[in-house]
Amino acid sequence: MEPILEATSLDDLGAVPVTVIIPRPDGRHVAVHLNALTDEETWQVRIGLKRISPPVKDIQRINGKVTTLYDYDSPDYRRSVESQNRDFAARCIIRMLTGISVPGETEDEQVKNFQSRVGSYAFSFLLREANRINNIDEEQAERLADSFRAKGTPNSADTAGAQPDAGALVVTPENGKAISDGG
Repeated sequence: MEPILEATSLDDLGAVPVTVIIPRPDGRHVAVHLNALTDEETWQVRIGLKRISPPVKDIQRINGKVTTLYDYDSPDYRRSVESQNRDFAARCIIRMLTGISVPGETEDEQVKNFQSRVGSYAFSFLLREANRINNIDEEQAERLADSFRAKGTPNSADTAGAQPDAGALVVTPENGKAISDGG
């Protein structure tokens, strides 16, 4: 197990470098260097995208108030949401790349180049790793919540004083997983 880093500044909680090993369809492996995004970087990507509104399905008077009902199941709306999610993911991944320059004068051009040149296998892998690096899963959230619970409260069995799983980012490259850069 790697030693636990004691946080002494916000830099210890900031974006960390991670190397992702992607297995290519031709059997070769390629290392891609990423940086976890800061909360501000993720927020800037999110607010930079135009909010998508579903089409109006109906307008009704309910309990004397006019209520607009939206069609969240509209195929056009669902495609637009999927497209925006794909765009958001591409923008985040582009910002995470540290060793690769994506061509384009604007971020929109970079997204277009990225989406047209990156193989689907690589995009899928990078997306999964970007989500893992920048978000915590339910198990990690529960461990984090347990660390704040007093000893003996529900869900805290044998976790009081437990060390975080430092090995979460340290996986063998041949498994096609991320490995820590030690940052």
